Amino acid sequence: MGHIIGSAALALALCTPAFLVPTSAQAYRLVRTAVPLVPSEQTSCLAIADVTGDGHADVVVGVESFAGDSGRLLVFAGDGHGGLGSPTSLDVGAGVQAAATADLTGDGTDDVVLIVGDATVVVDVAGGVPRIHALLASSVSGPRVRVFDVDGDHALDIVARAVGEGWKVFRGDGHGNVRPSRLRLPVEVADMLSNGDFNGDARQDLVALVSNRLDGPLGVLLARGRGRFSPALTIASPPHDGYFNYLFAAADMDRDGDSDVVSTSVVGTGSPWTLGFNRGLGNGRFAARKLAWADDDLLNGLEIGDVDGDSRPDAAIGAQHGSVSPNLFRHAVGWLQGDGQGGFVARSEVWFRPSLGADHSRAGDLDEDGRLDVVSLSRELVVATGLAQLPLVVAAHAPRRARAGATYHLSVTLRTAARVTIRLIDSDQAFDTLARATLAAGDRTLDVRFPERGGLGPGPYILEIHAYRNPVTTSRELPIRVQ
Repeated sequence: MGHIIGSAALALALCTPAFLVPTSAQAYRLVRTAVPLVPSEQTSCLAIADVTGDGHADVVVGVESFAGDSGRLLVFAGDGHGGLGSPTSLDVGAGVQAAATADLTGDGTDDVVLIVGDATVVVDVAGGVPRIHALLASSVSGPRVRVFDVDGDHALDIVARAVGEGWKVFRGDGHGNVRPSRLRLPVEVADMLSNGDFNGDARQDLVALVSNRLDGPLGVLLARGRGRFSPALTIASPPHDGYFNYLFAAADMDRDGDSDVVSTSVVGTGSPWTLGFNRGLGNGRFAARKLAWADDDLLNGLEIGDVDGDSRPDAAIGAQHGSVSPNLFRHAVGWLQGDGQGGFVARSEVWFRPSLGADHSRAGDLDEDGRLDVVSLSRELVVATGLAQLPLVVAAHAPRRARAGATYHLSVTLRTAARVTIRLIDSDQAFDTLARATLAAGDRTLDVRFPERGGLGPGPYILEIHAYRNPVTTSRELPIRVQ
């Protein structure tokens, strides 16, 4: 169809799976599947893994009532081609807040770990029939749960935040037995917990927000064995008047064999988010955080992996862009193209219809082509496959240094005709649009006048070229120093 589905098609889209395929030669595909909700229910969490044991990635959705008095787990079985079957449902209790997946039973199939009310629930879905495997009532609370080997015994453990007790560890034995323990993560671990091996000792270290302040720093705690960790090493502070939000990951972004840290930060409500990169040195220490990407849309999903098949780590993302009415937002799924050195060189997305807040996005290989796909969740599931085929701004050239107040020629190569805007962005704030034009496909030149020096902050600056062709948006960023 090649356009955003309007209200006339909305009823059909919510009743049956729908396909949105552009009329151009691009091979991306959106498959939209309704989530069977009653008016008093809402979706609350999302995960992607093979939980049924058939070798195909499935989609797991948590559902809770607005009143908080009931909750369900829905499992949409994947077909290996990007499609989803009708969901199976299991009542799990009130207050479904978080979901994670991992093989806790040792049968080769991932299980589902849920935070439900003040309990941790392990659900076995092998064979396609969900059933509660373990119920751990231990006063946990909050929308975070992680599964990894905390104590170094080569069996997966569950980490969840407990009321008044910090992060609590439920120890697993690798055979499905999970029990509460006296282990706690260090008290400085406040929120946004993730893990990775940052010093090459095969133990799972922690990266987390290490302050109870909203604008606190990001830190790394190295595992010492048996559930013990070193004091936190601060690796990044948030931007001035900003804070880190809940999206970050550990991955080898520059392909040097050492785990790095990717984190997102925000400067004020409605201001740009920035994606930062801390290069790991392989010994538990990190280089200073560098700006990897800046934008003004709100991310609701970030997964690191190869989207375009060039063996360079990319970022599969879900995004929310502005409101089209007081309660409706436009949503997108797409990706940031990695440069293999910890940065990103282009962003490309496909927008779908306005909806009531797509609060969750996750990524996985649903069509089994070896590349990441993105699933976005609101009151429907949107599965985006073939993201590598989204059009990019394939070339853009600008001076590496520019004089404030001067006008420069900027050359841009586009694959399709598009409206184009150009902005100058620094790490702390966004400036007014510098140029705007409608371009045909091919090589084009725009004149860009940089602001006077008095209107510029400390930088560093990025020149953003943003092209829009309904429903696809794409942008490319160029580093530049303004003198």
